[in-house]
Amino acid sequence: MPEGRPTRLTPAVEERILHAIKLGSSRADAAQFARVGERTLREWLRLGAEEVEGPHATLRARVLEAEANVRVALTGSIVKAGVRDWRAALAFLQCRHPSEYAEKSILFLVKHALQEMEKAAEANGVAIPPDTWSRAWANAARQIARGIPETTIGVRLAPGSPSEESALAGAVGRLAAKLKDEKVRAIVVGALLDELRQGAGAAQAS
Repeated sequence: MPEGRPTRLTPAVEERILHAIKLGSSRADAAQFARVGERTLREWLRLGAEEVEGPHATLRARVLEAEANVRVALTGSIVKAGVRDWRAALAFLQCRHPSEYAEKSILFLVKHALQEMEKAAEANGVAIPPDTWSRAWANAARQIARGIPETTIGVRLAPGSPSEESALAGAVGRLAAKLKDEKVRAIVVGALLDELRQGAGAAQAS
């Protein structure tokens, strides 16, 4: 800027910018909160990248540090929430490792659902052979990989449904009824009942 021209980057403006960013605001919102233009803030930060020291360099360093602190704090909150709620864990993994989890989220959900149902079955004394769960998971994964529509995988059971084939099938339906995702519930019930039928058939044949 021309020599002698007063700068709008005053300590008060800088503190307002930092205050907004520390609360998680975007740079555009921080600029508006500090009553400066978004282009002005971008220019200050550009100058800060070119300066070794000076007000713009200081501003840029403080902005980058504040943004990093916000990301670290939010990441920590999501990770802690993931211990209590798998949805938060999945959201974190999808954002942190999109190539590994975004397209495969249905597999993640199905596997988690089977794990939760296995725990519930043990807690409620539902007698399902231990290896059935791993076979049901492999069954579901194969069908999903083949691109079979989820609604065609197995059948949906509700407690007391006339389509129950046995007391065990009814128990599976009751366990699955706690799953909120209808698509996941259809896949899990279908794959699990397939494996239970096959296990029953093998037992009768022997």
